[in-house]
Amino acid sequence: MNIDSIWNNRFQQFYLKMARYFSIIGMSVFYSILLAGAVFIYFYLKLLPLIPSSFYTDIFSSLLMAFLFLQTRVRTFVKKADLVFLRPMEGKLDSYFKKSLAYSGLLDIVKWIIIIIIIKPILEVSFHTPFLFLFLCLIILNIRLTWVMQWLHGTYEKVLHQLIRILSFSVILFLFLIDYYYLSFFILFIQFFFVYFIFGIRKRGIDWIYLAMEEEKALARIYTFIQFYIDVPHLKRSFRRRTFLTWIIKRIIRHRQPESFTYLFFHLFIRYNEFYYLYIRLTLIGCIIVYFSPLYSWIVILFTLFLTGYQLLPLYRCINDIIQLYPISLERRNKSFLQIVKSLLIIQLLLLNFVHFMQADFMGASLFIVIEIIFIYLLLYFFLAKKIQ
Repeated sequence: MNIDSIWNNRFQQFYLKMARYFSIIGMSVFYSILLAGAVFIYFYLKLLPLIPSSFYTDIFSSLLMAFLFLQTRVRTFVKKADLVFLRPMEGKLDSYFKKSLAYSGLLDIVKWIIIIIIIKPILEVSFHTPFLFLFLCLIILNIRLTWVMQWLHGTYEKVLHQLIRILSFSVILFLFLIDYYYLSFFILFIQFFFVYFIFGIRKRGIDWIYLAMEEEKALARIYTFIQFYIDVPHLKRSFRRRTFLTWIIKRIIRHRQPESFTYLFFHLFIRYNEFYYLYIRLTLIGCIIVYFSPLYSWIVILFTLFLTGYQLLPLYRCINDIIQLYPISLERRNKSFLQIVKSLLIIQLLLLNFVHFMQADFMGASLFIVIEIIFIYLLLYFFLAKKIQ
């Protein structure tokens, strides 16, 4: 195979695989984005008039955009097998990695077009030439700063690198927003010079292990999104030992055979980052929307409960095949799963209604709690129970 064609072949393989998935879930994704977009636009437009005139919009916007720049990833399509097969040809792969950087920059441009359109009402800036040129330079610089992360070893170096990025980008954006264009561009080009001076003078090798791990993380995020609609058998999940929560579970759940899968499902939920952070994100987003829109809180709470219950469904299939041979009936296993989901939804319901009580009268909010509990019962035993059969 020609070395120059490796990147193109992997690019095509990736998008052919994604095309197969999205051909199945395409309409579901479309309707989900349409619904989520409509809800976001509605509450976003409701929130804008609530921003006080004394609010430091320029400072907030600069920090927010600098933080979003840190979320950039360089897609290289590198695989673990490349440590053996491509590493000996590293010197001939300059065009491969240049294509990866260009592709990642193009993705970043599309992402920032969407973000700028969303935050434009807050920024109150026009899309004039200096503004567009500034963002193009920031995207190029940011891709380069993301690329050099592979050469930083140790937590201290990486944290310091990220702090310098967010501070420098915040200052550049803030100066531009307050109309200090020349000073903003001056600091930008100084940073370009330092990046070239520190990382661009001598030839550095490729950290293949780092790139392969970053590529796996990127694929995991995409497959996690697809998992919301259909099963993805080869999805690799990340996990973390949460000792304190594990200790609580051990104290709550009794050590009896019928409780085995209850104990197991709770541990899977706590340790798998996908489900743990998903639950926290949905709860926090629901609390924020309920706080700012108390009149529509019951709709938000019901929607949050449904979304949480539905997206916890893949947890049921995370059990190892060998563990499924444990002598407990399928009915008992299903009951254990529903019990876990019910506990999580009840906790979420209490948190959401605590925020609702801060904004509404006690009697009205109490009535909604009864409706929400009935909704949880219907969701569990008439919808989720059928999905896991």
